[in-house]
Amino acid sequence: MLKKYKIKVFDGYCDQADTVIKDLDREISNDYVLEIAFHGEGLSLRDTDLGQKNIIEVLKEICQRKNVNETNVKLVSGNPVEDKTVWPNIELYYDDSHFLYGQTLKTTNTKNWNNINHFAFFVGASRWERLWISCVLYNEHKEKTLLSFHKNARLHNVDKEKMFRLCASNNLVNYFENFSKATPIVLQTRPEDHYFAHSDAYTLNEFYNRFFLEIVTESFHSGTTFCPSEKTARPISNETPFILFGPKHFLKHLNKIGFKTFSPWWNEQYDECSGYERLKEIHKVINHISGKNIKELEKMYEEMKPVLAHNLKLYKSLKHLDMEYKLLI
Repeated sequence: MLKKYKIKVFDGYCDQADTVIKDLDREISNDYVLEIAFHGEGLSLRDTDLGQKNIIEVLKEICQRKNVNETNVKLVSGNPVEDKTVWPNIELYYDDSHFLYGQTLKTTNTKNWNNINHFAFFVGASRWERLWISCVLYNEHKEKTLLSFHKNARLHNVDKEKMFRLCASNNLVNYFENFSKATPIVLQTRPEDHYFAHSDAYTLNEFYNRFFLEIVTESFHSGTTFCPSEKTARPISNETPFILFGPKHFLKHLNKIGFKTFSPWWNEQYDECSGYERLKEIHKVINHISGKNIKELEKMYEEMKPVLAHNLKLYKSLKHLDMEYKLLI
C-alpha cells in the first residue's frame, strides 16, 4: 500500500513546518509506504530545514521513535544531482516541463544596438538575492539596466530582513532605501496579486532586443542542487548571454548537458561559489561588463554568436528526460 504526501518547499526550508511535522508523525507507519514529494524547484535534502532541524533529521527521529523502517518513507526529489545516500528510499525525478516550455515559442534574437541596455533583470517574486541584485543594479547601473520589480518594496514582504542578515555591505541600507522608493517597476501590467507561473516568464521575450545580457536567478541555490527552469531557458531560447545566480557548479552542470557558457568573455569563477560569496563575484562581472561601451558589446556579441546558436540548437533538440540522462553520464 502506498500513501502520498506533498510538502511545499522554498530554498532552504519547508513551508508550514509545524503542520508538516504533525502530519508526518501521524502518517509515517510500518503498514504502508509513505511517499513524500516536494512542491518546489529542486531542493537539496541536506540543506532543507523542517522547523528547527534538517528534514532528514526530523524523518529519522520520527522513524526511530515509532520504530518504523526508514524504507517505508520514500522521498521523491526534483533535484537530479541529489545525494542518494542521504535516505534509503529516494526517487529522483526532475520535472523539465518548465525548462522545455519555451522550445516552440517566438523569440527575439536581433538586438537593437541603437537603443540597448547592458543588462536586464526581471523580478516577479522577490527573494533576498533578487532584492540585493536589484538594489545594486538600480543604484550603480540604473541607466544601463532594463529592470522590473513587481512589488512595492516599502509595503510588501520582499525578503529584505534576510538580505540584510546575509549580505554584509556597508551601503546596503541606503541602496535599499533608494531602490524601494522607485518600486514597483513595471514593464508588463498584471494584477497586484498575480501568481507568476512559468508560462509568464516567456511573455518577456518581447524585450530581448533591448539588452545585451540577462542576469538570471534560479529559485533554489542552497547546497548540492541543479534544477534549471524557465528562468535559465529564456535567455538561451532568445540567443542572449547570461550571468547566473544559482547553486555552486550550476554552470558546470549546464556544460555537462552540452550547453556552452561565457568564460571566453568574462570570468565565470563565480560558479565555484554559493550564496553571498557568489553574489559578490557576480557583482565583479557586472562591473566589468558595465565598463564596456556599446560598440564593444556589439563586437563581443558578434564573437559569441556561434555559442549562442549552439545553445539554441541544443535547447530545441532536447526531449523529456534528456537532461537527466546526460547528467548521469
